[in-house]
Amino acid sequence: MEKFVRVMDGIKSNAGNFKYKLDEQAETTIQGFDGAKTEYEFHVDSSVKNVVLTGTTVNSNAKITGLETRTLVTGDNKFTVNVTAQN
Repeated sequence: MEKFVRVMDGIKSNAGNFKYKLDEQAETTIQGFDGAKTEYEFHVDSSVKNVVLTGTTVNSNAKITGLETRTLVTGDNKFTVNVTAQN
């Protein structure tokens, strides 16, 4: 059974991009990234144990939380990433 990963962006206006890395594979940009979009999803093989979430902001003073290594379970995996402006 495959694993389904959903990344939720809490505040869309300051997000620059999101990327992920599966186990020891190369980093991949989330396809179709759009700063106005707040949810991204992708499917991975059942053998994948971890996903590393990374990202950038359009404003260097904005802060991102929720970017870290996450353990995947079979089925739905929902992770929230929050991007907060300096002010």
